[in-house]
Amino acid sequence: MKEVNVTEAIVPIYCNGEFNGTGFIYNSYLITAAHVVDKMDEVRYVYHGESFILDNRVYCEQFGNAQDELGMVRFNTLTEDLAIYKVGTECHEITITDEMIEDGTASVLYGFHFFSENNISLKHGSVEICNSIDRVNPSQQDYCMYCKITELDESFNIIKGYSGGPLLVGNKLVGMLFQEMAIEGYYHIMKA
Repeated sequence: MKEVNVTEAIVPIYCNGEFNGTGFIYNSYLITAAHVVDKMDEVRYVYHGESFILDNRVYCEQFGNAQDELGMVRFNTLTEDLAIYKVGTECHEITITDEMIEDGTASVLYGFHFFSENNISLKHGSVEICNSIDRVNPSQQDYCMYCKITELDESFNIIKGYSGGPLLVGNKLVGMLFQEMAIEGYYHIMKA
């Protein structure tokens, strides 16, 4: 039986020639946070050393408005910070869970870290999941959960490049990092 390597599915995203964030491939779709690719003329991802252009975003009614320009993503609220592209690449290393994730569940958050021009590296940190926290609008908690870093590589900090990165329990996707802002040490995660 083949060993699953989830990092195969996680890709860096470049906008207008510069590294801008993280995405991941689920079957033949590339998923990322909309703010990673918003208002960019050219968006690419790199998979197995090859660069692919993203020019065919699919519309997800639950999370946003129809695009009005190819390659452009419109969003106005947290619930719309999702971009989904149909891509030719297929990867089945990540599956999406439909299970309820309990508070305190250990998970791993992945994201690309920018060191210098043409030098990025995939990082990961152990996090603990929380379904709700005080001082957050209850309506947000329908689509949002939170994670708190519990154990990490010294160079792992939640930074801009990690936006769009997957939160995984084993090879199961439980959410995606979509906001850098921390509340009481917790970071926003869009539920899978």
